[in-house]
Amino acid sequence: MNLYSISGVILAGGKSSRFGSNKALINKDGIPLIQYLINQLESVFSEILVSTGNIYYDFIKQRQVKDIFKSYGPLGGIHSALLHSSNEKIFVISCDLPNINSDFIREFVEITLKYRNSILKVDNRIQPLCAIYHNENVSIIEQIINSEKSKTDKRTLSMYNFINLIKPFIVEASKMNTYKKNILLNINTQEDYAQYLKSLFD
Repeated sequence: MNLYSISGVILAGGKSSRFGSNKALINKDGIPLIQYLINQLESVFSEILVSTGNIYYDFIKQRQVKDIFKSYGPLGGIHSALLHSSNEKIFVISCDLPNINSDFIREFVEITLKYRNSILKVDNRIQPLCAIYHNENVSIIEQIINSEKSKTDKRTLSMYNFINLIKPFIVEASKMNTYKKNILLNINTQEDYAQYLKSLFD
């Protein structure tokens, strides 16, 4: 299959404070979850970047990108990835999605090729960390971060505020051929992980 001229980006620089350890390293099919996600993206995209904040993963061969704006969460990671990408667009996922797979990602990309910004919607909720962003958003993110309002109202820095500004094309996950329940399950806590492991045997 052809690789798309889009950079696949994994956001893996979070503190994982609710989980208690780095959730990018939890076991998925005998390998760290982050390596599983890299493997899925490699079969779809021409370039893979790992947005690491200030973390370094010594076993990862792909390019690791640190945040330029520190401590701004996913918004800072997306900004840095857009600047370092060799392509106009990036596909972004968080590092805690054990059920997502290359077939689902490829279908999402196929649906959204003609749009500059696209986002997945699951169960009536948009998913800012399963989305495609164009590099025109670099200046928008910089304006948000540098605005006076961001210093007094942290909601200005939320991904949802950013999404409202760029108005992306929305893809209803339930209408996709490769959609399965819990495909965007994310692991935030040890309880989430235990439930995920249990689901493998249900």
